[in-house]
Amino acid sequence: MSNQQKKGRLQQIREATPEQVLYWLRVANLSNGLCIIAGGTISFLSPSTLLSLTSIAIGAYIVLFGCMLFCYECRLKRMEETIRRNFGFLYSYSGRTLFILFIASLCLGTTSDNGGITVLGWITGILTFINAMFNCFVVYSHPAFKSGAISRDGDPTAGYKSGESLAGGAALTFAQNNPDLTKKAAKGAVNYAKENPEARKAAINYAKENPDVAIKVATGGNDNPFGP
Repeated sequence: MSNQQKKGRLQQIREATPEQVLYWLRVANLSNGLCIIAGGTISFLSPSTLLSLTSIAIGAYIVLFGCMLFCYECRLKRMEETIRRNFGFLYSYSGRTLFILFIASLCLGTTSDNGGITVLGWITGILTFINAMFNCFVVYSHPAFKSGAISRDGDPTAGYKSGESLAGGAALTFAQNNPDLTKKAAKGAVNYAKENPEARKAAINYAKENPDVAIKVATGGNDNPFGP
């Protein structure tokens, strides 16, 4: 890639709207979280790692921090309070960037039984480091941050939709695009609910806690959920 192409892409990031660039950051962090979890799990279970207590501990921490990053970006309502209370540093753009950089250093610290850095550790660490630099570049060079419109100490999740809301929106879109399949699924769900009262109670409780999502999913956005 030429220097001109690199500058072009960096300029595109600078010229992107705040909504776009924050969405890119969230997608990058979610993908990175999954990569860290996968890399940490494989490293943790590899025969060479099992021979080293230090490597086992590092692998366990990598998986834990990967899960933390992923759940944080998903913004699951049930876990958000716990994460916010115990890991408040994540709720600032600068703190989140430093956390990702810290995970990268852990990944690069995974060693095999001969003391060398594992290939998987290199790959996961480098990808995580690149993501940390991407976060850093956005936070310190995008006009929205430089002008103070978005504070570097602000909460990155302030504009996030919760994981439950995203799931509900996906379910609504699927129902609208597949009315026949939705109708069959609804009939099956009714039969299942009759045979499983506990599941029926759980569904009722969810509908009470999320009335807007329940109404949209139930109606498909109009008066006839199975009509055109």
